[in-house]
Amino acid sequence: MRLKDNDNDSEVEGSLNWAWAVNSNLNGAATMLLDGRPPFGYDLEVMEIQAPGDLLCQPSMETVTIRFINRGASPFTDPELSYSADNTNWVNEVWSGTINPGDTFTYVFTSQVNLYSDPYYRDIKLFARISDPQDENLFNNLKYKNIPLYGNHTPPVGWNTYSVCDVGVYPNTPVVLSLAEDQSGNIWASFDRGGLAMFNGSVWTVYNTFNSGITADDISSGSIVCSGPDSIWIGHWSHGISIFNGSVWTNLNPGNSPLPCNNINGILKASDGTFWFATSCALVNYDGSASWTIYNTGNSSLPGDYILALAEDQ
Repeated sequence: MRLKDNDNDSEVEGSLNWAWAVNSNLNGAATMLLDGRPPFGYDLEVMEIQAPGDLLCQPSMETVTIRFINRGASPFTDPELSYSADNTNWVNEVWSGTINPGDTFTYVFTSQVNLYSDPYYRDIKLFARISDPQDENLFNNLKYKNIPLYGNHTPPVGWNTYSVCDVGVYPNTPVVLSLAEDQSGNIWASFDRGGLAMFNGSVWTVYNTFNSGITADDISSGSIVCSGPDSIWIGHWSHGISIFNGSVWTNLNPGNSPLPCNNINGILKASDGTFWFATSCALVNYDGSASWTIYNTGNSSLPGDYILALAEDQ
């Protein structure tokens, strides 16, 4: 048998009949390199943790649901199923019945998990396991998922706090990168790979690639400019500049404008009404209409082409 070493592109001779390889994309599970051989006689696998979901807001007692499969060549009867929050206090239950080869089942635990949380935010790891004395493959019996919890937190007097539960952006994008206020007093916030949100004092409105014409959700830090009524300019990490007029999104990029690259690190509207763009390849000035000026180390005294931030003095 020849085993491939992905780290150094070498092959190793061996007399093993099978080998194991951990695949990080499977979130803690493992895959078997069968090298053309038949499956194990007895092999149970936890496929996924279906509940709780990927985000919990003010959690308390939550239902745990898992999906599992018999990947072996022989049936199983009455396997034990277990779960644990943060690998402590395991709860064990028995699934009653026979699982034939290739069968998949969904199991809802009768015992709920207590995820009540006082802190404003914390992550937990929820583990699920299936076990049977006959199982010959112990590398795919365990699975876990990271779940962000936004707890039953009371903010200090005089403070209001807003989480992804309040705003409605993607649960895995809680980091706020930029803030800006428009002329109507609305607050605009960008989220790390989570798009843009506008707060009018009572309601949040989210703009992302799923519900609007925004080009991409990767809005960079320091890259929101409220230019005027119904004129919001945002910069993307790798998708140029997007402009929102209140109803329609347009995009500036190297394919449709003199913008030299798509990597925007910052946007500034100067007192003369022109726009400055900090990019990864140059400093750019744009009058908002047709005039573009590109500054780089080749045509100016700039010490470098990678521009991180912008500011205007008096």
